[in-house]
Order: sequence, then C-alpha cells, then structure tokens
Amino acid sequence: MSSVMLTAGEVRALRRYLAIEADESLPDADRLTVLLEMSRVLAAALDDERPDLDESVALPEFPTRPSDLPDAATLGELLASYHGHLLAVVGSRGPVELMDSFTAQHALAALATAQAVVDTFASERWQIVRDALASGATVDEVGAALGGLEADEVAAGLTSWADREHRAGGLSLDDYDAVIALIAGGAR
Repeated sequence: MSSVMLTAGEVRALRRYLAIEADESLPDADRLTVLLEMSRVLAAALDDERPDLDESVALPEFPTRPSDLPDAATLGELLASYHGHLLAVVGSRGPVELMDSFTAQHALAALATAQAVVDTFASERWQIVRDALASGATVDEVGAALGGLEADEVAAGLTSWADREHRAGGLSLDDYDAVIALIAGGAR
C-alpha cells in the first residue's frame, strides 16, 4: 500500500469518523447518515488538498484481500470504497437467515479495504515518530500521541523500525545512528 501523509486536521477528522462508526449507542440510521457525510468530507479533503494524488484509480468492485487494492489508490478513495461496502452490509442487517452472498461480498470487501487503510497508517507510524523526535518532541509526548505508550515502548518500536529499515537499505548507517541517538537522547 502506498504511503499518504495526513495533516493534523485530517487525523482528527478520521478519529471522529472512526469514533462515530464504533458508537453503537447511536441508531443505525443516524450513524449511517453522519458516517456517509463524514466520509464524503474526508475523502474530498484528502483528494482536494493533494493535487499530486488527484488521478483516480480503478478499485476492484469486491476486493477480498488488502493486496487486491492498487498501491496508487488514495486514502480518500479507500475510505469512500470502505464506506460504500459498509453501508451495503449495515443496510442488509436483519435476521441471519435473510443475509445473502451479496452481503458477504460487501462484508469481505469492507474488511479488506479497512485493513488496507490500517496498513497505510501503520506503515507511517515509526517514521513519523522519528520525525517528531527529530523536530523536538519528547519521548513522553510521542508516547502520549500514540495512545499512552511508555517511553521504553516508544524506544523499542523505533529501534525495531530503524533496524528493519537499515537491513532493507532504507536507512544509511549514518541515518540509523541518528535515529538511535534520538532514542538515547530523547528528552522526557
């Protein structure tokens, strides 16, 4: 999956989107209305603010694995596709005996597309941690931003990422040493 950098506003919008999706106290109709509008706004924001990513790619109608989705797909396209499949699944909910193979196709496509989005975010995580530390953020601030990780967890994750990147040729020895120095010297 290709990498996409998000602005702080886009991350906040995505967090709101995911929180509403998970809020089962809202009636399905209300939740679907809010989610549909938020997915449209988020997809438009992601695509409109990135002219270099404006070229649309064809997404498979019913992907069954994240690898079925093209690397060139934008985050906005993936979210819109996910949301379309999610609406089809939620709209067909009812007695189990009435669910059909078409619903299963949408459910599998939603799962595969959601995983592609998660993979995109996960692939950026430790590089962004490095960027934050290199820009003056403390290890404790980074840990808090990651949902409450302890300093040793941040250090272990960043070290693991740097090791993998260095072995794969993505970090020179000097860059690797600079990352390790960030960990060792990370202010708390």
